[in-house]
Amino acid sequence: MPAVFVHGVPATGRIWDSVRALLPVESVALTLPGMGAPRPAGFSGTKDAYVQWLSQALDGIEGPIDLVGQDWGSLLALRVASTTDRLRSWTVDVANSYDPTYAWHYAAHIWQTPGEGEAWWAASRASTPGSPGSTAGRLQRMGVPRDQALLLGAADNETTAASILDLYRSAVPNLHAFWGAELPRAARTPGLVVVPCADPFNDEAASRRTAERTGARTVTLDGLGHVWMTQDPRTTADTLTDFWQSLDPS
Repeated sequence: MPAVFVHGVPATGRIWDSVRALLPVESVALTLPGMGAPRPAGFSGTKDAYVQWLSQALDGIEGPIDLVGQDWGSLLALRVASTTDRLRSWTVDVANSYDPTYAWHYAAHIWQTPGEGEAWWAASRASTPGSPGSTAGRLQRMGVPRDQALLLGAADNETTAASILDLYRSAVPNLHAFWGAELPRAARTPGLVVVPCADPFNDEAASRRTAERTGARTVTLDGLGHVWMTQDPRTTADTLTDFWQSLDPS
């Protein structure tokens, strides 16, 4: 039973390396097209295109699958969980993003604005790697260790920027407006909503409402933020393992 990990923005599948090394199960970390992996010709980069890509990627993995997401990886994973029953389980963070009251964060509003988003990412690419204005610098401020932040930040290029802009601009005003009606279908599969208490992009009350709508359990990660998997790989690995083992006590 493989665990399949999906990253968010801005990152690549390498953000899961330290967690995967601690797991007692087979695992795969996917990298989203255009964000550290090639963007196929004709790929639109919209939220629906990424869901279709993720679904097809999962079809190529012998299951059943324990799907784990972070940031946008969570949003895509939860959509897959609500449209298929081939998963054994799913685990996500920022579940508040599916709440009908959700409003995109400050940076997202910039990215969703034509011209401003392109300028923002151009300035990021022009910054010295590891400096405050670079992708690596922002990842470090969120809690990613410097060496890993520099590795992830190396994927910041024009293709990455265009892919992130396409994705965010396809999700206005919020995901509930597009996918909210089908969300309760995710309850067909056991789910876990991770609530990192120090994540500025998370709203605990809204995340718990999403957990209730999907019949998911919740787990609180005290002191951890948006990049909880890099801040405390051992707690992350233990949390996931405990959840998976609870699904098959034998």
